[in-house]
Amino acid sequence: MAEGIFKLMLYLARAIFVFLGGVAGYQVVRIAVLQDWWPKGTFHFSFIPFIFGVVLFALIGYLVTPFFVRLLGFIGLSFEK
Repeated sequence: MAEGIFKLMLYLARAIFVFLGGVAGYQVVRIAVLQDWWPKGTFHFSFIPFIFGVVLFALIGYLVTPFFVRLLGFIGLSFEK
């Protein structure tokens, strides 16, 4: 039973972290584009930096999720003692 709950928790946390990572990536690239951090002709299309930013930050959120879930487990165990 606990294994199923752990998998569900990991799945939900991963979905939330990927979504929040993508949103954060969009915001970072939006600031970078508005402040002209890249020369005008760097990217052929204007949406390419947004794709890179969203995918990169979503990947970071995906990779950080197991550490966060494990941290939540340790916090939960500290309350059981």
